[in-house]
Amino acid sequence: MEALDLHGNHLTGSIPKEIGLLRRLSVLDLSENKISGGIPSSIGKLDNLVVLYLNQNSITGSIPPSIAGMVSLQFCRMSENQLTGRIPDSIGGLPSIERLILENNKLTGQLPAAIGRLATLTDIFFSNNRFTGRIPSSFANLANLQTLDLSRNRLCGPIPAELSRLLNLQELDLSFNPLLHLGRPPSWLGQMNIFKLVLADTGISGPLPDWLSSASSISILDLSSNGLVGDLPSWIGNMTGLSLLNLSDNALHSGIPEGFKNLTLLMDLDLHANELYGPLRPGVLDLAQLTEFDVSDNRLSGRIPRHRSPLTAEGFRGNTGLCGAPLPPCKL
Repeated sequence: MEALDLHGNHLTGSIPKEIGLLRRLSVLDLSENKISGGIPSSIGKLDNLVVLYLNQNSITGSIPPSIAGMVSLQFCRMSENQLTGRIPDSIGGLPSIERLILENNKLTGQLPAAIGRLATLTDIFFSNNRFTGRIPSSFANLANLQTLDLSRNRLCGPIPAELSRLLNLQELDLSFNPLLHLGRPPSWLGQMNIFKLVLADTGISGPLPDWLSSASSISILDLSSNGLVGDLPSWIGNMTGLSLLNLSDNALHSGIPEGFKNLTLLMDLDLHANELYGPLRPGVLDLAQLTEFDVSDNRLSGRIPRHRSPLTAEGFRGNTGLCGAPLPPCKL
């Protein structure tokens, strides 16, 4: 037998230790079941296994150190379980691994520096666990890494400057790690070819970093729930590749620049819960791709310009000076 695919079959019980006898297996998919218990150490005997999917079960316990025996493993997905404990250092012995998905568990401890030995790794998804400590500088050795998602953990800063060597990195999500205390995000982030940059609730403070003005590759930018202050700079209008911009829940204090009308690819704009004031610019609401728009809970005023987008009243509420559709009509 080379493939065992039992996903989505409401299976219960635990993974039998005899699984290690299936030495010819290249695919093992037990995802989307009701499997409980731990991962047997015998799974490390599956040295021909390329795909391991155990996600969306109720598996408990720790990741066995014997996982290093799975020398052919390329795709490992153990997300959405109840895994606990540390990631074993032996994980650095997976010479073929490309995608490592451990999100939505209860894993703890520091991220092992041994992960930096996984030269073939392209994607790390470790979000929504309980990892602590700093991001290992050894991650800079992951030359093929495209996605690094460490969001919703308890990591502390700073971000290692060595990560600037990740020239293939396209998506970086460190959001909801308030202990990072980033302060001013490092300028080298603007020199990378990042498509998605999510740093919500990471302790950023001060004005919007001006290196963003030359970060032409960014399409998704989320700096919400931080301590940003000062103006919304006019150079945001030069970030014409943006499809999503979320600067909500900060303390930005200015009008909305007219240059926002240049963001022709923008689909989602969230500026709610700041201290923005003045009128809304007509061109912003007429952006052809815009489907989500939220400027609620600011100090904006005046008549809402006519717009083509199907925008709801919720996106404008909390601005006592605003009037006109979709809010109540302006008083004559």
